[in-house]
Amino acid sequence: LFVFYVVLTVMGDPCVFPFEYRGVTYYQCTTHDDVEPWCFVADGDWEYCAAGSPSSKQTSCLGSRSSILAIILLQV
Repeated sequence: LFVFYVVLTVMGDPCVFPFEYRGVTYYQCTTHDDVEPWCFVADGDWEYCAAGSPSSKQTSCLGSRSSILAIILLQV
């Protein structure tokens, strides 16, 4: 059983993790250089993470159901 979490942006695009910004590798949304959590997206640009998304300023590794899509794969 494998579970993958997709963090969505306010535009509904999936964040791309991990990403590197200014020499630091991020595995969740970050507030580095901003007050709102953000992430990189597939086109190489960045977008703000949807409300409740996990960020480096939070202690929880999962956000609200509205901002995270869980993909569950069963290995056969």
